[in-house]
Amino acid sequence: MTSDELLSAYVADRSRTNRDAVLAAFDYLCERGARKFTRSGTDRADLIQVAAIGLIKAVTNYDAHLKTPFEAYAWIIVLGELMHYVRDYERPIRLPRRMKSLEKQYLLAVDTLSVRVGRMPTTGEIAAEMSVPVSLVDEIRTVRHGGKVVSIEAETGSPLGELPASNTGLSTDDKLVLMLAINDLGERERTIVLGAFASGLSQAELGTRLGLSQSQISKLMKKALVKIHRAVA
Repeated sequence: MTSDELLSAYVADRSRTNRDAVLAAFDYLCERGARKFTRSGTDRADLIQVAAIGLIKAVTNYDAHLKTPFEAYAWIIVLGELMHYVRDYERPIRLPRRMKSLEKQYLLAVDTLSVRVGRMPTTGEIAAEMSVPVSLVDEIRTVRHGGKVVSIEAETGSPLGELPASNTGLSTDDKLVLMLAINDLGERERTIVLGAFASGLSQAELGTRLGLSQSQISKLMKKALVKIHRAVA
């Protein structure tokens, strides 16, 4: 049976046997993903296993009514799983579990406060929002800023990459990684980034539409671009 026939059989009968047949038919995506994310010091077998987790998620959650072909859908999920793994693996300092949890709280607090106060929150405000000492917020920032930030502009020729045509040198795989990074942004940040770089709106126009000042738009834009930089680094 072809891979499409195996997928159709699984959609009709989501048995474990049919699922395993689909996994076997598309396991080449795991090899491809592992090659893309291989770094010095990383284990190829580990990357393949991480990619396999993404493939299992894709097969399990696939909706036959989606217009996106399964292969493209699965590839995006595999890339996302590998991207998050490599980003965590390559930290100069491996974070303890408690620090990882605090980092998530920190990011949520920054996003929440940025919207509430219309600017980048102070360390004291973040600490109060998280109900932790200021010194702990400083520690989280120190660990987070220990990683390398790579400029998208330096890599792609534009501040966002703008999902340019292939003749600019950005591959389809890289576009997918960039799309995943954009999708990880908060709704307001994503609106600002896409409004500016995809729709060509000025900061003043974005401010009018979102009910924010140009200065607020500028600050939110910078924060969003930093997040994207770190995601694609």
